[in-house]
Amino acid sequence: MTVAVSSPAKKTTPRKRRSRKSTTSTTTLVKEVQKSKVSPKAKVSSPKYQQPVEIKKVTETKATKVRPANPTLTIADYTADIKVRWEIHQWETQELWNDMVKGYNNVKPFVVQSVNYLKESYDRAFNETSK
Repeated sequence: MTVAVSSPAKKTTPRKRRSRKSTTSTTTLVKEVQKSKVSPKAKVSSPKYQQPVEIKKVTETKATKVRPANPTLTIADYTADIKVRWEIHQWETQELWNDMVKGYNNVKPFVVQSVNYLKESYDRAFNETSK
């Protein structure tokens, strides 16, 4: 039988938690932005070019949108369009059906062959016939 010996308790100091940074108010942000604004004629300090650079404001003119004219389609136009769309739909479904029949005919011999193989292997393994 073993006896557990406890070690003397260590005194640890509690962990310091990080304090959150104080949030800056919007007025101080506005003041900082106003201080950092560039004047319209800011000078670029580079050793090669010493001329002041003018900042030009770019304005973009947006074209006003005009309502398109009303369509002048009649009911006969709509019915003719529906008939053409229905014929296209019928043709597409017929082509889909023909493709599916071709796929079935291509796959059928392989499926029949695998089913026959499975039947024969099952009979060989479990239905032993005495010869």
